[in-house]
This record gives sequence, structure tokens and C-alpha cells, in this order.
Amino acid sequence: MELESWVVTNGYTFALLLLLFFVNRTPGRHMNTHAVTYNQLLLMVMGLLIADTLGRLPHAGYTKFWAFFGTYFVFAFDSVGYYFAVRYIESWIEGDRRLRDSIIRNLLILYSAINVILVTFAQIAGTGWFYSFPDDVYTRGPLFLPRGIGNLLFCVAVEAYIIMRRRHINAAYRPAFYCFPVFVLIGGFMQIAFRGIQFEYAGTAMALLLLYTQVQLKDADEDFLTGAVSRRLFESVLQERIKSKKPFGGIMIDIDYFKSINDNFGHSEGDKALRETARLLKGTFPKKSVVSRFGGDEFMILLDDADQEGLTADIARLYEAVERENNRHNLRPYRLQLSAGGVLWTPNPGDDMDAFLKKLDEAMYREKEAHHAAR
Repeated sequence: MELESWVVTNGYTFALLLLLFFVNRTPGRHMNTHAVTYNQLLLMVMGLLIADTLGRLPHAGYTKFWAFFGTYFVFAFDSVGYYFAVRYIESWIEGDRRLRDSIIRNLLILYSAINVILVTFAQIAGTGWFYSFPDDVYTRGPLFLPRGIGNLLFCVAVEAYIIMRRRHINAAYRPAFYCFPVFVLIGGFMQIAFRGIQFEYAGTAMALLLLYTQVQLKDADEDFLTGAVSRRLFESVLQERIKSKKPFGGIMIDIDYFKSINDNFGHSEGDKALRETARLLKGTFPKKSVVSRFGGDEFMILLDDADQEGLTADIARLYEAVERENNRHNLRPYRLQLSAGGVLWTPNPGDDMDAFLKKLDEAMYREKEAHHAAR
């Protein structure tokens, strides 16, 4: 039996999208805003792909209703897919540079609403503005091309937005985001240029695969704001260190008065403080050390130090680096101050990961209390 090309293309595309959906929901993985909006986008594209598949069935006999429904759904709601794409991109824009304040989202919502109304009216009234089925054969209507060009222009607009806001997107993720609208744009153009072959959703699936491999996977192991190791990866490495039964050092670091930085100078300044701290930690400690943003304004370091003396020297070196950094940025409206508590792990009975983290937390808070008392 020979299958039509669209059957093969849609089948493989749906399988890829379904795979991405499930691997993005790996058990034990924290479903942050990026992962949630990514899966919402996947579900929207899968729904459109199913509708496209139904729309390609014979428009006669027992498949007639589903064929008409699928065609209507694609024409009425494919622009809504851009809305979910925009929400995903927005989740990666740092600080206050959000798409909710831009004209692109408002135009997209307006365009989608007008499109749904016009396609629904054309379907009910049988005007054939966008598509029709004379003799049960799919035929493009007079508004098919203007509508298709409108969709492509939104791809261009999203690309322009990403370029304009590139400084507020983690540099490691920018290439993938630059390519995302391009894949969709090429697929949409080929869909318009060549009849009978499904390119648009195949191109979108390739773009989503790129985002997963270059952004989503990295997000699981890397803090997107600071570039430090994620808490998930840190705890995995810590477990391996404990299993090795070899002594090692750990340091817990907290930014002093971080809330006042956010309250007095804005969250964008707070983000700068977090990035500056991560950069300082990476520059102060050896490259083979594990530098992690543990949560909020807390950072964790894993070191190969096997004695308390070396650990104390490392903390002293960090404080010196902070002081040098404050002298370099003497016009900054605040002084960056850190509290660091270090603990040496040795293979004693009952010293598991939770016990070690508790000791680190206590050591850091003792240091923070000393700093506040001396203020």
C-alpha cells in the first residue's frame, strides 16, 4: 500500500512532538515556567497537526464531518499557536523587558480574534473566502494568500522582537531563539507555495526540537539568569561526591540585604547583583569547582578541599574578591556584600546529603548574623 506524502510527514511530525512532550515532563524534573509554557506550545501544535490531518481526509462519506471540522479548526486557530510561541519566548526575557508591554502581543491577539471571526463567518455563510470544496475537492479561496502572508509577517515580527530584546536573553540561548521563527517562517512559506504537502508544522516541530536540545535541556542543568549550575545538577553531583567517600569542601553563600537591593533599586538591579555574584564565584574558585545557584540569592560551591584550613582560605579569598569588585564599581548605588559559611564533609555515619546541607545552612547563617551584628 502506498501512503500519500502528507500521511508520512504528519505521522513523523506528530511522533516527534509527542516524544518532546513526554521527555520534557521527565519524572523528578522541576516544571518551571519555561517547561510549562514549552509544553503548552507543544500541545497547541499537536492539536493543529491533528486538525490538519483530519482536514486532509476525503470530504465525502463518513469522513466528511471530520474533514470539514479539521479544515475549519486549522484556519480559525493556527494564529493562536503564535500566541503560545510568544508566551514561551516571553518566559525567557529577563527583568522588566516583557512582551506583555509590547505592541506585538496586542496586535497578535487582535489579529487572531479577527481571523477566528472571519473564518467562522465564512464557514457558516459558505462564502468560500478562505477555502471551499467544489465537487469535494479542496480549493483555496481569495483570502487564503493574504491570510497566509499575515501569518508570515508575524513570524518576522517575532524575530524582530527577539533581536531587539537579545540583551535580555541568556547569551547561550540566543542562537536557538533566533532560529525558532525562521524554521516556522520557511515551513509556512513552503506551505503556501506548494499545495498538498505539509511543511508548516514539520518546520515548527524542527524548531521545537532545536529549542529542546539547545534551551530546555540546558535549563534543567543551568540557571538561565546567572549561568551557574542548577540546584538539580548540584544535588546530583553532591550525591556522587558523598558516595565516593572522599572528603570535600562545601560553601554556602548568601547575598546580604538582597531584598533591599530589589526594593530600593528595582528587580533588574537585583538580577545584576545575582549575575555579578555568580561571575565572582566562578572567577574566584578553581574551574573544576561546582558553582550553583541554589535558590533565590543563595549559591553553593563544591570544592576539592580536604581540610578546614584550605576551606577557610577559600572563603577569605572570596571576601577579598568582593571588596575589589566594590572598589571597581564605586559609583554603584549599593555595596555587594556576601555571607559565606564553609563545611568540610568527611565520611561519617549518618552524614547524608540533607545533613550536609543543614550544616552548610547553619554555617552560613552564623556568618550572616556576625555581619549584621557588626554593621
